[in-house]
Amino acid sequence: KLDALSLSPNLTSVCFDPKQFVITNETCAGIQTTRDWVSRLGPTTALDSACSSGLTDLTRCDACVAAGFRVQKQLIDLDGNSSHGLNCYHFAVLYAAGIVNKKGPEGDDSLSCLFSLSLRSPLSAKKKRHTVALVLGLTGSIFGALVIAAFVCLYFRFGKA
Repeated sequence: KLDALSLSPNLTSVCFDPKQFVITNETCAGIQTTRDWVSRLGPTTALDSACSSGLTDLTRCDACVAAGFRVQKQLIDLDGNSSHGLNCYHFAVLYAAGIVNKKGPEGDDSLSCLFSLSLRSPLSAKKKRHTVALVLGLTGSIFGALVIAAFVCLYFRFGKA
């Protein structure tokens, strides 16, 4: 429908500041698509072997992050502008999480390692439930023992009369 209006293809960059957009040709080495990524870095990078899975293990996570820095350096060298370093690192992280990692960007691997988000482990939740059950059980036992002791006292006091 927009083609029928005969609008200029660079209309958005004329009307809006290009820095407002997530991806532009100036973000990092002119990469906007995975096809651009592959054409500049090749079909495999250090991320492919280091970041595919098992990133909840700290050693594998460290290897993946190191691979991310190596790819970032490659991207900066291709780009020629070191001020794009942070954007190039973000591209490396997003590529590792979204394309390379088998569980995708929403898997625990990506969330904990690549995006540095703290996740509650299922073990700690299980331990918390166990602690709550133990406290409630002990409280109920003590309350029950006190009720029985009160009935025994009442029996001896009023029951023999």
